[in-house]
Formats: sequence, C-alpha cells, structure tokens
Amino acid sequence: MNHLQTLCGCGMSFPNTQLLMQHCSINKNHRPSILHYTSSVPIDKRTLSNNTFKNNRLTKRQRMNMCTITPSTSGAGVGLVNDGLIQNNGFVKVNSAFEDRVQIFFIKNNSDIDNITEYIDYIQDDIKQLLKDVTSSCIIKFNVVLETTYYHSVHDEVKDVAFKTSNKRIDNNTDFSKIIESMVLKLEDEKDKMEIKNSGWSLMFVDGLQIRVHKYNPLTGGNYIKLPSSIDNRKAVINVQNYNDNMCFKWAVLSKYITGKKNHQRLDCHYTLVEREKNFNFYNIDFPTPINQISRFERNNPTLSINVFALDSKNTVFPLRLTKSRDKNIEHIDLLFLKDSDDNSHYCYIKNFSRLVTKQRSKRKQREYYCKRCLAVYTETP
Repeated sequence: MNHLQTLCGCGMSFPNTQLLMQHCSINKNHRPSILHYTSSVPIDKRTLSNNTFKNNRLTKRQRMNMCTITPSTSGAGVGLVNDGLIQNNGFVKVNSAFEDRVQIFFIKNNSDIDNITEYIDYIQDDIKQLLKDVTSSCIIKFNVVLETTYYHSVHDEVKDVAFKTSNKRIDNNTDFSKIIESMVLKLEDEKDKMEIKNSGWSLMFVDGLQIRVHKYNPLTGGNYIKLPSSIDNRKAVINVQNYNDNMCFKWAVLSKYITGKKNHQRLDCHYTLVEREKNFNFYNIDFPTPINQISRFERNNPTLSINVFALDSKNTVFPLRLTKSRDKNIEHIDLLFLKDSDDNSHYCYIKNFSRLVTKQRSKRKQREYYCKRCLAVYTETP
C-alpha cells in the first residue's frame, strides 16, 4: 500500500502531516516536505514540497532544506554538503569563476512570504548592502534570478520556475532603490506572462533569490601606462608620465589646469605650481587611488565633480563612474581609466570628450555632443 512520508528540512521525519506541521510551526525557519505522494491523502498546499511526484526524486526545495550551500571548489557548480537547515542571514556566495570576477550570491527565503513584490521589499536591505559591497571598487553588470515553486491543482504537480532580469550596469553611485524597483516590475511581468501561458499553475513558494555579478576590473590607478595608439592619435587625452610614483589620480586632475607648456604629459614643476595654486584637498585619499575614493575627493572639494570612463577590449569608451552632482556651476573633470595586461592601472585627463568618442560612432568630422551618462549624441549643444 502506498504511503506518505513526511519530513522537515532539518532532517526529522514524521508519521503524518499533522505532527510535521506542529513541528514546523514551533520552529519558524523550518519548511515541510512531502515524499512518495499518494492521492488517497488530502493535500494541503502549504505542506507540499518542491518535488516531482511522478519519479519521487529530490529536487530544489529538498536540497535547499537538507543541505548547506557552500562554494564549489571544482568550478562545476554549487557545492551542496553538510546536513542541516540553511540559517544564513543575508546573501551567501555560492559560486565564482575567472579569479572571482564572476560571482553568484544566493539568499534563501526563510520567511513565509510567497508574494514576489513583498519578498523583494522584505530583503531589499540585503540587496542594497550586497550591491554596495560589490561596487565599492569597480563597476559591475548584474542580474537576478528569482527561484520559485509552482503548483498545479488539477494534476497535483509542482515544478521549479525561475524568473530572470536582464543585465544592469551599475557603480557605487547608482540609485539602488530605483534599480530594485525596476527589478520588481520585471519579475512581476515575467510571472504574469508565465501564468497566462501556463494555465492552471499558481505560485506556491518563493524559494530565494540569486544575484549574478560580473566585475569589470579591480579599479586602482597607479603608475604610468601608455595609451593605445588608436586613442593617443585622437589627441583628446593628457596622459601624465608619472614613472616614479602612484599619484596618477592627482596628476590627472591637475593636468586640466596646466597652461603655457607644449608637453602636458611631462611631469615637471608646472604641476607642482598648479598644485600649490589650486590647493585641492587630497586628505584621506590613497595613492594609488581606488575608484570608490573619488566620492570622498568630491566631498573634500565641493567645487569639483568627476566622471571616470574606461576602454573595453576594442578600445571603445564606456562610463565607469558617474558623478552624482548636477550642479552646472562647479568645475567638471572627465578622467580615463586604463588597465594593462599585468593588472596595472592608471588615470588620464580627457581634455576633449567629443573628439575621444566620436570616431567610435561615426567617421564624419562634424562636431558632436554627448550625454556622458548614456552617450546619446547631439549635433548641437543640448
């Protein structure tokens, strides 16, 4: 005779669902599971686990409940070892690759919330903290994967459904609240499309959230790096030759104000004189300078704002760090961040942004103006 085996994510088994539910109600972080389904037993939606009834195999929810997530040492995927319920508070890094430049973080839903919008709101502080941490020294692309369990009341079946967002490029000045808001709208839209397309299926569990992060570079500017010839030939960048120190950020900022000399790239007494004249506050700024300290430099010098751009593998310019300032009455500085094959990094001053980026879009010689946030093009001053 078929029977119903009930167990909790902590590993304890019970002879019936009533005892299991009593146990789980006492232990708030525990989730019930059901194995070896039989239609002769009444099914309570809240006691169903994420399994495939037809072949009785362990699936996502049972693995989540019965295993602790650990990083995979083989690089083949997520390692699942050590019996016991996941009790993590916040995100856990479950996988990484390419010397940690690609990372996957996961937060398990230990609450009773089974509504997407409510769940994202519930964990939004964890999301913001993670994004703040991973953008502290570099720009990233990231997307999220919401893992859910769906139930079909007619066929008494459940299945895993994952809702994904597209990649977003962010830095440490990004408004994370707006990013999360757009993320929720996308996930809810994906959910609605799925439920319209698959009639009869309803959301049973929100299992947790993955955040997949792709880091561009560890961003710290130091010694001199030669410009790529395609960039150098545009005569749009001043690349100060600081062979003997790591203060390229300082020299790049000061090079905006160098006048009366032909070779702006040579580090000489002109830079010392401008440094004394401008008297910019570099207090608490490290050399070499991490990109996340530029906000500190702006606070030290409220009359300045700074954008940082970088080059991709094809030497195409893209924004790396954008200032939060919208004050048109302060002085603005655009910097170019370089990185070589030995992981050395370097800041340069962009003296003519239009000349720098025009050739990557068109061969026409007509002057163009660019929005430095989205690189939208105008033929007249916007």
